[in-house]
Amino acid sequence: MTKHVMLELSTAHLSGETLDALNMGSIESVISYDKTVGWLGTVGYFVPITGLEENLPVDLESCFRFAEKKGADWIMFESDAEAVVGLKTYN
Repeated sequence: MTKHVMLELSTAHLSGETLDALNMGSIESVISYDKTVGWLGTVGYFVPITGLEENLPVDLESCFRFAEKKGADWIMFESDAEAVVGLKTYN
């Protein structure tokens, strides 16, 4: 049996460009799954940390590094989650 650890991070830690790229699935080395809630639509993303690939957006790479230090292998980016002190936020 395999155990996975998921870390919740705010979508505020991602730039608008990175959020758009996750939504469109256009970051080649990243797999993401929409977190959809009824009438609200997409409120975040589930992203497995598959390793630090080249050409990741800087904001996403920072989140990956932070999550790996916490022992996580998945990140749930959530629009309602509180921002983490020490990780850059975007508007």
